[in-house]
Amino acid sequence: MVLGLVVANVAIFLLWRIADPIFIYNNFTISLNNFTSGRHHTLITSAFSHVDIGPIISNMIGLYFFGINVSSASS
Repeated sequence: MVLGLVVANVAIFLLWRIADPIFIYNNFTISLNNFTSGRHHTLITSAFSHVDIGPIISNMIGLYFFGINVSSASS
């Protein structure tokens, strides 16, 4: 599960680099316009958005170590 979240985050990070910016902003950022337009999924998908390399690296390292500790504690 943890590895899946890391892969999803990295995939969306790469999507920021190659996809249409309008698509990305409409589907991966929180805004009043997105919310009132019915794109409520942006409340979740925005958590996967990382524009710069520094935040994604630090967040994925934290997610990995926190996630494996939580998953091993619940087993």
